[in-house]
Amino acid sequence: MKKKIDMINFVINKIYKSNILISSLIICFLIVFISNVVKLGIYILFNEKIEYILFLYSFILSVVLTFILVLIFNSIIKKLNYAVQKTKRIQKKLEFKNFLLRTILNTSPDLIYFRDEQSKFLGCNYEMELLTGKKEKDLKGLSPIDVYDKDIADEVLKTDREVLITNRELIYEQWLTYADGHKECVEFRKLPLFNRNGLRVGLVGYGRKITERKNYLLQKKRFISSISHEIKTPLNGILGCVQMLKKLTLDKEQSRLLKVIDGSASSIDCLFQDLINIEYSNSLEVKLKPIPTNIHELIIESVDLIKEFNHNKQTNITLSGMDKIPSKVVVDEVRFKQIILNLLENAVKYSDNGKVNIFISLRKTYKKEINIQFEIRDEGFGISEKDISKIFDMYYRSKNHLTNSKEGKGIGLSVCKEIIELMGGNISVSSEEGRGSIFKFNIIVDKVDDSSFEGLASFHKVLLVEDVELNVEVMANAMMEKGHKVFICTNKKEFDEITNIDSFDFFLIDNQLPDILGEDLAILIEEKLCKTVPLICLTADVGLNKLNSKKLIFHEVLYKPLNPRLLDQTFSFFSKLEKNIHNRQKGLLNYELIESYVSIVPKEKFVQSINLFKTTIIRYIDTLNHEFEKSNTDAIISIGHKMKSACGSIGLSQLENYARKIELEQKEDDFLKLKELLTYNLFALSIFLDRL
Repeated sequence: MKKKIDMINFVINKIYKSNILISSLIICFLIVFISNVVKLGIYILFNEKIEYILFLYSFILSVVLTFILVLIFNSIIKKLNYAVQKTKRIQKKLEFKNFLLRTILNTSPDLIYFRDEQSKFLGCNYEMELLTGKKEKDLKGLSPIDVYDKDIADEVLKTDREVLITNRELIYEQWLTYADGHKECVEFRKLPLFNRNGLRVGLVGYGRKITERKNYLLQKKRFISSISHEIKTPLNGILGCVQMLKKLTLDKEQSRLLKVIDGSASSIDCLFQDLINIEYSNSLEVKLKPIPTNIHELIIESVDLIKEFNHNKQTNITLSGMDKIPSKVVVDEVRFKQIILNLLENAVKYSDNGKVNIFISLRKTYKKEINIQFEIRDEGFGISEKDISKIFDMYYRSKNHLTNSKEGKGIGLSVCKEIIELMGGNISVSSEEGRGSIFKFNIIVDKVDDSSFEGLASFHKVLLVEDVELNVEVMANAMMEKGHKVFICTNKKEFDEITNIDSFDFFLIDNQLPDILGEDLAILIEEKLCKTVPLICLTADVGLNKLNSKKLIFHEVLYKPLNPRLLDQTFSFFSKLEKNIHNRQKGLLNYELIESYVSIVPKEKFVQSINLFKTTIIRYIDTLNHEFEKSNTDAIISIGHKMKSACGSIGLSQLENYARKIELEQKEDDFLKLKELLTYNLFALSIFLDRL
């Protein structure tokens, strides 16, 4: 049997090793041999008469079978040969593609790597080799713990787990130390890695170095903070002096000049604030900051300012219908005045000693809002039909027929249109050349009650921590005029001498004191206090806000030059918030949950949970800022869900509701509202804990 198997193996090997003809002959001889064996067997069993017939039959059968087998074998060999050649061509193409892919990966300045389900390296590019100081072959099979320092490895494994648990993309920033010792800030993007059958086999990571961008942004932020402080400080002095001069008895000419100074300084402040906001947000988008205010006063101030700016012209400005609208509404003061000033300035500029009439009417009243319509008519030379269709386009300028030239920058009307639309209204123009123009616009504003202006407490005891003498004088006088009792200290040394710190109702703290940062002083104040008191930051640095102060220490940030009316509203807001907590306002906090928590564990443990929440929520907010910029819906849903859980865990019902909206609807407005309310809700939570 072994000999037969060896013979068959020998024949098969010959078939594979020889050419087609030789292989075919071997098969023929083999078949003939088998046929003769058959013939001999039959001859022995039967008789000699059929010997030749069987032999002939056997021979013919052998030849036919041999021919058929040769044809089949030839066909198989040809197909195999074609398949082998095709496979070789595909293999060469794949090798070339792999070479190109490897070349691209290795020449990329980004970090690229692959890890399996256990976070073991499967492969990487050359930049990753530079980071780790290991070749790809040495890196395979190692985990981040084997490659990085413990702090870095912990963060890497934590983000790996998040990607593998959620099956979603994750983007985050991390500082890494290269094998040669230099550090880089890297923006990582991690994604789950799936095979062709849809089964997850690990994750892939891309890391882009953003150190230069980080340094540039840091330097830009420092420059803006510095220039902001340098410009805002003298501007604060100008506006402060204006407020003090208004209290003096002035003649008509002095009052006129004071109005011009006040209006001009306020306009510069608004313009500078817009420029700073653009630099910080990298966006030209206008954002409204509505507050309760007296719209009658805003309109009159705007008209008076235009009259003073154009006192040499004989243009007559009339105002009618103001008695038809309520005086107290919620509106962005600066933006509203910007609309009125722009439209009035154009009406006066393009009129030659004519009239400008302002008609105001109440268009519609809703439950909580009112729709106000304004109509500004002038008797100027009008606007051509060609210009009307483009008059609200950015940078478009129509010709002044009085001077036969194009004036202005073509920005004012475009900005007005944008602000009006943000206020829920529209603007239109009708004009006839030689007979004047009519600009109509409407805005929707919220109604307010008198409590928004009166405040809930007439007088407060305030500690003002400020080192600039002029600022102290202006702010202290403004508060004392309202009946508040103001105590002043200019540095930490003077603050340390205060013994009755719990007697104050508000702390106003400048963030750039000579011997300590305002936020560091606020932390010291909070540690000394036996109760929760509003900590308000005063700053000229528009880059500082409530959410980037240390430990979310400030409940509010007010920017210099300080608006006395805004300060009054801030005092009223916090006083009203305390009253709402006392009355257990619905929807603000989960009072039952907080009481249950405190009844089970010591209050100090709950405070620790709040501090942990502050750290966590800021990280979530930073992540969501990036995700909304990229419109990454999946990531927004994921972070929104986490924020909802975090807010709910410590009883912040109002924030939990906004986080739920972020998760379900992914609207940026809900995210902005959550950020705005965060410190107020934390203040409310602290007030409620004080009462337990």
